[in-house]
Amino acid sequence: MSSVRPIDRVLSVVNVARGSDRRGEYVVFCIAHDDRNTPNLHVEEDEDRNVLLWCSAGCSQEQVLAALEQRGVSKPDLFADRIEAGGGGMSVPRKSTATGQPCTLKVYSEKKKLPIEWLREQGLSDVYYMGVPAMRIPYLKEDGTEGAVRFRLALEKAEDGSDNRFRWRKGSKPLLYGLWRLEQARETGYMVLVEGESDAQILWYHGFASLGVPGANTWRNEWASELDGIEKVYAVIEPDHGGETLWDRLAASPLRERLYRITLEVPDGQD
Repeated sequence: MSSVRPIDRVLSVVNVARGSDRRGEYVVFCIAHDDRNTPNLHVEEDEDRNVLLWCSAGCSQEQVLAALEQRGVSKPDLFADRIEAGGGGMSVPRKSTATGQPCTLKVYSEKKKLPIEWLREQGLSDVYYMGVPAMRIPYLKEDGTEGAVRFRLALEKAEDGSDNRFRWRKGSKPLLYGLWRLEQARETGYMVLVEGESDAQILWYHGFASLGVPGANTWRNEWASELDGIEKVYAVIEPDHGGETLWDRLAASPLRERLYRITLEVPDGQD
């Protein structure tokens, strides 16, 4: 098996405009259309060193992959974790660990009952991950710059209860989702903390100030300082073990003196 990083294979056949090896993210001139003035093709490396591609000018994944094929980079070359098959030495990518229906903007929009154009305005976009469609979710800092990226591979957990829905981009460190909306919370005097991006998005769409904790086990006490100047913090606790874990962490954090618990009775799988 070759030791060449998959992202280096791609970068060797395109014209790179800007990028960072530490973050595993590059912007290049798209090879699937006449992209001469503005670089539109985003080439990223996930936490497993696989390559993700998406064109902000609208080229489909199939068009981009076909253009790479013409330049000698095949689809299996985009994967770091490959299986050596048979005596011929042919290599193929492992299948995605996501289960169920792939998560695209269209199916996510329908599931969460949020307009697809509104989701795009929040920075969400379709990408191609481990051989299947997926969704890219940018985590912006308070100044609006991109601080981290998470990919959603599937809508639901696996039937056995395992959760392979999410992957972080290489170099991304978890942070609160929605920091660029903190000014609204300071103006209103409250903030609603929820678990995950979709709950935060639903509250935004209906006019509420909200931040998403990217997972029940990810809360860090230093994040409490992000909410300085906000008088009341309401935590929406989901009726499961993860919800109680999040509440225990929040209740033991510096937020405890201004923390209020909200418990909702909702059908399974509904936001």
